[in-house]
Amino acid sequence: MKMLKATILDSNEPVSKALNSLLKTGTIVVITKNKKYFGILEDRNLKRTFSDPSKIKCGSIAIRAPAISEDGNVESIITSFLAGHFKGLPVIEKNKILGIYTRADLLRLLSRKKLIPKTTVAALMKTPLYTIEYNENMQVAKGLMRELKVHRLAVKRKGKVIGTISTLDFAVMMLKPKGRDRFSNIPSLKNQDEKPVSDLVREIPIKVKEDNSLHSAVNEMAKRNVSAAIVMDSRNKAIGILTAADIMKFIKKIYFTKSLNIFISGLGEDEMMYYDAIKDEVEALVKKYKSIEINEINIHLKKGKSIYTMRLQLRAASFRLSMGTEGYNVIEVRRELLEELRRLLNKRKSKKKRKKVFIYESEFV
Repeated sequence: MKMLKATILDSNEPVSKALNSLLKTGTIVVITKNKKYFGILEDRNLKRTFSDPSKIKCGSIAIRAPAISEDGNVESIITSFLAGHFKGLPVIEKNKILGIYTRADLLRLLSRKKLIPKTTVAALMKTPLYTIEYNENMQVAKGLMRELKVHRLAVKRKGKVIGTISTLDFAVMMLKPKGRDRFSNIPSLKNQDEKPVSDLVREIPIKVKEDNSLHSAVNEMAKRNVSAAIVMDSRNKAIGILTAADIMKFIKKIYFTKSLNIFISGLGEDEMMYYDAIKDEVEALVKKYKSIEINEINIHLKKGKSIYTMRLQLRAASFRLSMGTEGYNVIEVRRELLEELRRLLNKRKSKKKRKKVFIYESEFV
């Protein structure tokens, strides 16, 4: 398995050190604690602006992402990436971090294994293409990304797409902000948000035609080490975006059996010890409801001044659920959330049974 060399930082090292690496590699930084794998940092973790990144510890914002085995199969690698839509994941064997496997590496593997379906770019592209004008400011760009739940926007000028802006560009802004006081290390946050998008816009890395074969688009993305391409129509107008994540989802749906994805976020350094317990308990509960066909569960923990809030979003084949609980400690909110999930799944299961009985009886009337 070919992979990139990993940048490894201890959980106590400052975020500013991780930012330097993120800007150089554009992938992830691997975080360790007590010389063992702890989590990762990528630009998507850095949506909020820090007053001083040199005073924030990496461990406090790292997320617990799955690790990949050096001899992992295609299905397990895809599942790991889709658990959190990561840019890269650590490759670990016997507690040793061997390197980083990126989405571009996975695209190359899919092409080599001849798993790219014979279809066009149009079949998988995502529309609409979310855009922002080049003379808008950063505050508006951040707000749009947050509202639309995306990590990248196409930048338009006079009706034409001239480039993109992403969460990685915000990381650049945090590390090298303008408007610093001469005798202070604290950047002017107001000045950062007032910057025009045009200051940080980057050229479009790849453009592909909507009628191009998916295979050729994937090969071009892998060759250029990017995970997205702007899709153009016959009039050379930008109409959508093709992403590695959407390609992975499509391939998994076609070739592999459905499996449950569980993604847990928001756990700080003090709460990270609960990660495995929460995941194991959710998996054990969901196994009791196989007939419901649950595909994905996202859990987010938020720590307030005196209480914890835990929210859960569940996606099944035919419905979605969203719920949340509050409490004074992680154990309490975890227990209450699982009880609420159990109650709602029982209710859903009962409805399904009643529906089946009705259909059965009607056949003999």
